[in-house]
Amino acid sequence: MAVCLAGCARPESPEQRKERLRDEAEQRRVALVNGETITEADLEASLAAQPRFIQESIVGKTGYLRYFGDLVTFTLLAQQARGEGLADDPDVANATRIALVQALWRQTADDVDLTTITEAQIDAHIEAMGPEHFVHPRRIELVVLPHRERQRLERIRLAYDISRGALWPPDLDREAWAERIQRLWAQWRVPDVGLVSIDDADTLLDREILEAALKTEELWELQGPIDYGSSFALFMITDEEPTHPMSRQEMRSRARLELIEIEQGAARLALRRNLVKAADIVIEDPALAGALDKLPRE
Repeated sequence: MAVCLAGCARPESPEQRKERLRDEAEQRRVALVNGETITEADLEASLAAQPRFIQESIVGKTGYLRYFGDLVTFTLLAQQARGEGLADDPDVANATRIALVQALWRQTADDVDLTTITEAQIDAHIEAMGPEHFVHPRRIELVVLPHRERQRLERIRLAYDISRGALWPPDLDREAWAERIQRLWAQWRVPDVGLVSIDDADTLLDREILEAALKTEELWELQGPIDYGSSFALFMITDEEPTHPMSRQEMRSRARLELIEIEQGAARLALRRNLVKAADIVIEDPALAGALDKLPRE
């Protein structure tokens, strides 16, 4: 019979393996840019910080290498900015402060003990919020045609409206019409956005486009152009998933997440109160008299 002595290694837990891989990635150097190290962890963290639609656009080795090239370029630009003294620019200093506060908020949230959330608390939260709170929002699938010139999109929309009657005669059913439009989008190489809801705003799709699309009921009808940022877009909804109630298990999962957010919010508020209470703050501008009374203390 085999006997495992003290030297036998214990099985590695998933958490331990994740931590080990993270440590190894932090140690594994993938490049030197003017003497500045880029580690595998730096590359993974940079990619993870990108919106999901950018992450999904990085396909295969070629896409990954192209993104790494962008990271090298970004590093060179940052080095040049530091060399020109821009690190002392007030806007840069303020952006750094914002990043530090965001990192502190994340750390504060991560330190919250989530094991204290009980099943009874989850049940009470569901009861308090009511079933109408626990629903899946409407999701839509759409294609988007962006362009920096509004007039260009207006001409496309006008041509579409003029030719629509000929393209979709009365005896042509919606399925056949959809096939024609799909061929047109493929010809124009217009990207097809998967099912999205308002929860995906600014990650999978710009908020302005998504909000306008979610207000649209018609399928397979060209809409726009609409403004978003410094550009414009036409869009067409190709499929939808209406709002519908969550299952009991989904309700419990959502309730747990909301309770976690409440606990994390309370931790952040407690941190602010403690910092204010311990701080030495002097208001010198008479116009700001009474401002301290507005700060969280108790």
